Amino acid sequence: MKKAQLEKYFLLGVVIVLMVFAGYIVFKNISRPACGDGRCQGLENCNSCTADCPCKGVCKEEKCIAETSSCGNAVCDKGEDCRTCEIDCPCTGTYGNESKLEISVKCGNGICEGLENCANCLSDCPCSEGRMCDSTLGKCVRSSSCGDGVCSQDDNCADCPSDCPCDMGAYCDKNLKTCVKPNCGNNRCEFFENQDNCCIDCPCSAKFMVCRDMRCIYPSIALTNREAEQIAIAYLRDQGLTVQRTIDIADFAWDDVLVKKISFETVEQRAPCVVVVKENREVEVLVTY
Repeated sequence: MKKAQLEKYFLLGVVIVLMVFAGYIVFKNISRPACGDGRCQGLENCNSCTADCPCKGVCKEEKCIAETSSCGNAVCDKGEDCRTCEIDCPCTGTYGNESKLEISVKCGNGICEGLENCANCLSDCPCSEGRMCDSTLGKCVRSSSCGDGVCSQDDNCADCPSDCPCDMGAYCDKNLKTCVKPNCGNNRCEFFENQDNCCIDCPCSAKFMVCRDMRCIYPSIALTNREAEQIAIAYLRDQGLTVQRTIDIADFAWDDVLVKKISFETVEQRAPCVVVVKENREVEVLVTY
């Protein structure tokens, strides 16, 4: 008996579901407007069903706008804005219709507010001196003035050491981005002290180097660069070599003495010719091919 009742209820449920589904289909077909029946009704508009909803003006955003609209007369009339008539009411922002409308209304009032920034309204949001507007970020950033030889207020020794070098005996703290002088003079070669900034605490290790102005340097020999160059050229001429140009000349510690080391380019050989000129005007050839 129970089994028969269950089957009866199951069949009744199936019938009810089928009836509901059939009713939904019928209702949907009845409520859906038929495009082409000559009546503009329901969800029909000038864009989806031109036959039933003809537009004598301009069909824009599923709405029929009369041809007498003032849009296009180069005047932003009452009721027009950058969303409905951008040709007459140009938008200055780049954030979508609502934001563009807000910016187009407020830009030019001398106040940097709302969504305005230097990229979309530079007149209200100008950048300060030494800064420039990044159009991608929409904000003012430090100008790229590094390399102009001037240590401006936005430059520092860490970001631009060429324009902001530290004084003799000081070093650049990368974290503080400022020049700091070590505790030089306590007879201890401590952190950040070296032969280039505190040679009185960090004695010169190379032979012939002397400590001057807190730095270890090679003292110059009595000969000037010009004198040493002329001596070397005369020596090479006696050896049958013609000098085309002088490549480099510098003081050099060689064979326990200070000398002038000079590199020449000669006509007779491809590789540079390197010679040394001693203080007593003696010349020796280091490299020749």
